[in-house]
This record gives sequence, C-alpha cells and structure tokens, in this order.
Amino acid sequence: MAHSLTGIGPFFGYFALALLLEFVFVAAYTAITPYREITLIRGGNTAAAITLAGVLIGFSLPLAKAVAQSGSIIDMFLWSVLGFIAQLLAYFAVRIALPHLVADVKEGKQASAVLLAGVSVAIGLVNAAAMTG
Repeated sequence: MAHSLTGIGPFFGYFALALLLEFVFVAAYTAITPYREITLIRGGNTAAAITLAGVLIGFSLPLAKAVAQSGSIIDMFLWSVLGFIAQLLAYFAVRIALPHLVADVKEGKQASAVLLAGVSVAIGLVNAAAMTG
C-alpha cells in the first residue's frame, strides 16, 4: 500500500496547480469579455453557459495533456500557458468572424455561443495533440 501512495505528493502538486490555472484562466477570460458570464448564467442565459463551458473545456484539454506529459511542475505550467494563450486567441478570432457575438450572448442567442464553444474545444484538442513529448 505504501508503494501505491508514493506519487501522492506530486499528485497534489499537479492537481493544485491545475485548479489554480483553471481559476486564473476563467478569471482572465471573463475579464476580457464585455459581458459577465456568471451573472448572465445565474439569470438563465444558456448562451453564456455554452460559451463559458466551451472555453473551459477547450483550456482543460491542453492542461490535462500538460499534466500527463510534463516532467516537472514548471514544464506543466509552461505548456499550460500555451493552452491559455491559444484559447484567448480563439475567442478573439471568433469575435472577428462574428462581430455580433457579444450582443448575441447577452441576448441568449445560442448559435454564436455554440460556434465559440466548438472553436474553443477544437483549438483545445489540436493544442493538446500538438504537445508531443
């Protein structure tokens, strides 16, 4: 049993950093959007929930890959930052492609939200796959 628990320290280190990165990512993402996702979601806005869930999954994919393949916490952090940046760039690309995205999300229109979520997940998948090691 003791042998099975030898990785418990690194587990908590990687897990704690991953949770911190998730929190920082959501805080940064919600700070750059001109609408308040949590407020909209609390009000029943499905479009806001779709966008936030999509970008969270999109960031979590490369984050999980970074945890799985990294040889150190610093390595994991650096690879996660790439996933972070990729998601923010994906958001801005969708905003350019859909100039009405902000208004659509505020109004609860789901088509734009689904596209943003889909792009976010796609970028996250490609980003994670590109992390070879």
